[in-house]
Amino acid sequence: MTLEHLEEAIRECNTGDLAFNNRGDLQCFLYKNRWYPMIAVVKRALEIANQPDPNLNSRNALFKLFSVLTYVRYQNIEVENNQLVDLTDHERLNEINYLMRIISQITEENQEV
Repeated sequence: MTLEHLEEAIRECNTGDLAFNNRGDLQCFLYKNRWYPMIAVVKRALEIANQPDPNLNSRNALFKLFSVLTYVRYQNIEVENNQLVDLTDHERLNEINYLMRIISQITEENQEV
């Protein structure tokens, strides 16, 4: 699976062509300010790549995401009526602040070496 396969699966999800479960604890990953159902998108990306995995679970899906994305943010999201959840402005700012803290910590650690 490559980034191109993942993005194609994400496009299908955005257009409503990718079916996924609606539930309050759906494990999702953040991509371009939108939460996507992790297992459904990764499973579809693997199918597009001709690498289907009928036994895909959350842990393996997360591992696959880490293999193509530099940074992966995931959490359980409440999804209703197959409507994808976008970050609010406040959540975007929190995410930016979180990433800035991480970058700052990494920079400080590298300066100590």
